[in-house]
Amino acid sequence: MSHIIQQGPVPEDRRREEHRQWAELCEKHGRPNEVHKRQAIQDKLSNHLIDLELYPYSESMKHKGFSLDQTPKVILHVLPSMTLRIFRMKVCKILKYDLRRTNLTCWLRMGDGSLSELDSQYDSRDLDWLGVETGSQIIYQLQ
Repeated sequence: MSHIIQQGPVPEDRRREEHRQWAELCEKHGRPNEVHKRQAIQDKLSNHLIDLELYPYSESMKHKGFSLDQTPKVILHVLPSMTLRIFRMKVCKILKYDLRRTNLTCWLRMGDGSLSELDSQYDSRDLDWLGVETGSQIIYQLQ
């Protein structure tokens, strides 16, 4: 009976046609409460990913109003709860550099076009805490 009820609200005569024993079962055990089908909403980690745009540093970026149109970019999908340290390691992995032998400096491009360095003192902070969100532009320099 519970399996039949879980199919959602159905007119009584249709239910009796599809399940011949329905009336007898209801009389014997009582009519079960109708269950409305619920959409299964899955809360996956992939639903929380943010997309970041990565750009290599160039000398033209020293000026506040620089343009990123001609610069090739890499899109990186990460969780906002990722720490800055893990983010640096992920960037190096994508760019195929060894973080132990390479010094990676990152900047966050602000709304006014200025760059804010994502300093290593914030390595234990989440990207979300640092103000990094979907569409944020990250400039990186490998030394």
